[in-house]
Parts: sequence; C-alpha cells; structure tokens
Amino acid sequence: MTDSTPHFDSYSPSGRISWRLPAYTLLGAAPAVAAAAWLYAKALMLGLSVMTAPIATLIFAVICSFAIMLALEGGHSRSVGVNTALAPVLSLFALWVRWVVTFNELGSAEALKFASSGVTGWAAMLWHRAVEAAMRNPATFAPTMQCIIWLLELAIVGLICTFVARSTARDPYSESAGRWATPVTGRELYWNGRHSSELARELATQGPQLLASMEVATSLETMMTASEWWTVSVQGRAVRADPAARWLTVSILTHRRTPNGEIKTRTTDVVTAWHVTAEDYVLVMQHVAPGERHGESWTSAGRPTPRELESAVAALNTNAYSEAIALAASHCQHPEPLVKTDALRVCALAHSGLAQWEQAFAHFHALFEYEPSAFNALQVATTSVMTGELARGQAWFEKADALNQESREMSAARLRTGFISALEKRGEFAAILPHLNWLADAYRSVNLTDSTLLWTWGLPFFPEFLARSLPVLRRCMSESEVRDWYLKMYEALDANGKSALDEHLQEMCGTSA
Repeated sequence: MTDSTPHFDSYSPSGRISWRLPAYTLLGAAPAVAAAAWLYAKALMLGLSVMTAPIATLIFAVICSFAIMLALEGGHSRSVGVNTALAPVLSLFALWVRWVVTFNELGSAEALKFASSGVTGWAAMLWHRAVEAAMRNPATFAPTMQCIIWLLELAIVGLICTFVARSTARDPYSESAGRWATPVTGRELYWNGRHSSELARELATQGPQLLASMEVATSLETMMTASEWWTVSVQGRAVRADPAARWLTVSILTHRRTPNGEIKTRTTDVVTAWHVTAEDYVLVMQHVAPGERHGESWTSAGRPTPRELESAVAALNTNAYSEAIALAASHCQHPEPLVKTDALRVCALAHSGLAQWEQAFAHFHALFEYEPSAFNALQVATTSVMTGELARGQAWFEKADALNQESREMSAARLRTGFISALEKRGEFAAILPHLNWLADAYRSVNLTDSTLLWTWGLPFFPEFLARSLPVLRRCMSESEVRDWYLKMYEALDANGKSALDEHLQEMCGTSA
C-alpha cells in the first residue's frame, strides 16, 4: 500500500549552534530575564487583584520568551534539543530571581537564605509563606491552593518560553550565508476548495506555479449571501546572500460569517517552510506582493524582468525616477512587445513619482493600447485628472468601470476610491460628490460595517469613509445638508455602524463653525 500523503521538501534545522550562543545567553538573555523578574516581583508586591495578576504573569512570560528568542537568534542556535533545554533553565532562573526579590522584602537574610537553598529549601520556604499569608488574612487562598497557583505560574512561564525557543530553532536558516531568513507576508489568494489536503495534493502536483495562478483575494468580491469562503495565505522567507535559501509557508484560511455578521477565521497549515527555487519564489511573491494587481509595481503579471530593463526597474524600486526614465525610455519602441509594454510601465510610474502628469498620462495611454485592462484605464483616468482634464478623466473612469465589469480585475468600490483619491488631490470636490453618493448607497445595500467584510468587498472601512467624506461634503453643502446626507444612511446600518455615525455626527457638531 503506497502513502498518498503529498511530499514536500520542507526545511529541517541542522542541529548546529554557534560559539556565540553562551555569550548571548550569559550577557544578553540572563540579565534581561532577571530584570523582567525584578519588575514582575515588584508589581506583584503592589497587591494585584485576582484578575490582573494572571495578566502580569503572561506579560512576564512573553518578555522572558522574547529575550530568550533574541539570544537564540543571536547565538545562531538551530538545535531544537539545545533550545528545549536552555529555555526551561532560563525560565527557572527568572522565577528564582523573582522569589529572591520577593523574600528580600522580609530582609536580606531571608533573600540570602532562599537564594542559597536547594529545591527542598525553596519548597519549604514557599509553603511557610503561603501558611503565614493565610493566617494573616483568611480571605486569601488556602496554602495548598496558593502553592498550586505558584506551580501554574512556573508552568505558564516555562511552557511559553520553551514553545518560543523550539519555534526559533525551526525557523529557516541559510547554513552557507550564516543568516536567518527574513519573513515576507503577501496578500491572500482566493481558493474555491475547502480542504487543506486537496490544496496540498495540487501543490505537490503543480508546484508553486499553482499559487501564482490563483486570483488575489482583494481583487474578488465575495457574494454578500455567502456564509463561508476560503483564502490562501502565503508567507515567504528568504536570505538575500543565498539564492538557494527560499521557502514558502502556505495556509488555508476558512472564513465563516455568524448570524450577527461577525467573521470567524480558522487557519489550517498546508505546508510549512517549503523549499522552492529562486525563480518560483520570485514568481509567487511578486504575485502576492502588496499593491493592486495590475500596476502598483512595475509589472502586472509577476513575470521575470526583461534583461533590457533590469537597471531601470532597479532604479524605479529605489525611487530614482529620473534615472529609471533615462534607462527605460529607449525601450518604449522595442520590437519585443513584452519589453515595450514594461518600458512604458516603468516610464509611466516614474513620471507619476515625479508628479510629471502629462508625461505619465502619455505613457499610461500608450500602455493601454497594448494592455487594455481596467487598471490601466484607471491610471489614464487619474493622470488625466491630475493634468486638469476633468472631463477626459471622467470619460476614462467610465471606460475603466465598463472594462472592470467584464474582467472583475478589482472590486467596483476599489476602482472608484482610486479615482476619488485623484479628484481629492486635485481639489475637484464637486466631482467627488457623485462617487461619495455611490459609496453611501453601497454601505446602505450591504447593511454591515464589519471591517473584514468591507475589506472583502473593497469598500473603505466605515470610520475612514466618514472621516474622509466630511471635508468634501462641507465644500459642497451647508452644515445641515451634510448632516441630512449622513442621516440617510442611518437606518440601513448595523449597530456598530450606527454607533460610529453617532460619534461622527457629535464630533462634526463640535468642529462646525
């Protein structure tokens, strides 16, 4: 019988440690956890309540685990065994300091006695302290219960520190470069399946190219009636100095909408630290990189940079716009279509970066002739507005909207907010009003202001919409008309939306003349 479980070449720690680990432990982690223990002991002496004391313990555990993690990273420890042994030792040391500080309140002799006692002596002194506390104040915990609480404290600190230490050892590391991989998290991808095993099988069959072929979740609109949908989260890890050090971690996010409109999300790991080639890594990470799908970076398809434009793209990515234009301009008439379109894109983005809107418009317009996408039409629309050609910009926006209805490159709301931003920068407030009316109708139609759902539909978060719409409305209407405009939305909003609108209207009254 064969094993049907998909196999991936995942990262496995080498088990090695660096000579620097003892120094980082003794000179870094140990003093740090000791200082945290001193502060923790002083906080507990203030008489924290039953509710706040556990919070203080958790904060103490997190600080200790962070200090231990930094020491292990600085000491280049890739050994799960060493990390598992070192974390409890440092945790016990931290709690030992905590009790030395505590007993020091009774006098230095008591602190010295505790510090020099063994395990049996510690147990006896802690039991005696619990008994005395119960005798002084019968309302406190019984001695046995108090000791159990202290054991729970030990367990919480030890387990959290050990978990973090073990996880640190499993983080991808380049043995040839001697460096930890840097994590990069991209946008979510839409997944029309539901089972992690199904995605794992397809990944094993098709490789990372499957991820590059998935739609970016922000460019899709989930049906308003959907109660459940799935997205794929991709995290990359890479070491620049080692081209072979490239890993992907893939997870499925299951989103469920509750009857009251809240979104509950559950994460299921599909593959962790999957070793991929540098080419596949670039293909996937360019696809999921933050920014709109068709143009906030120089390329819209996630394809490799043409050799002729590598220097121009490098200049563009470092905001050296003039240099990027100089390097790319000669390729705008290149016989190879892919080189030509990417050269036009580089020039368009670089001119936009320099606020040279006429030139940016010309290059985006030329780019649209070769790539008639909704996104490129939107760029022509926004650059038209920035040149002062409002009518032309509106016409191109309508063209972008029509194309987007066919291609669904992005949500209709995201397309519109992109155009609004250009109008806002140009000060065309009257022209913004119809688009604000459209957005207000959208909020009324969805009947929900949950941030996750609004993000899914491409609508701005509701508080952001209220804050940014107010200056525009005040330039187009009287104060009473502005208030009436907002109130038309009120009955269609959910409870959170009504609360946000009430607060907004109160603040509006306070800032009105």
